[in-house]
Amino acid sequence: MDGFHRIFCYIESNKAFCYNTLDSLGRNHLDAYLYEVTNDLIMGVINELATGLEVSDEDKRFIANFYTLAFTGLLIQWMRDGMKDEPKHIITKLCGLIEGNFLKALHTYEKRPSQP
Repeated sequence: MDGFHRIFCYIESNKAFCYNTLDSLGRNHLDAYLYEVTNDLIMGVINELATGLEVSDEDKRFIANFYTLAFTGLLIQWMRDGMKDEPKHIITKLCGLIEGNFLKALHTYEKRPSQP
């Protein structure tokens, strides 16, 4: 979850820029940046957890996309609310919410041998 904390820190360090971008035509750039950074982070976790499982790359990308969109939505809402909550508090709550869910999702999409 250190990667998530770095994303929050980046936003806090660039607060004025992020606020201005959030409410401007540049919003797509902020969304794209947050998506790319978060998706890379989540795909790394997904690929690590998928070691030894037969899960297609398409399904891994689907799982990562779902969690990426959820996290980036959380970040945007945090910014819109004035960045009042401490990132560590949000990350702690996030960890409790998603702990074990990546692996559960991977098992859901794991290819099983055909049954006779």
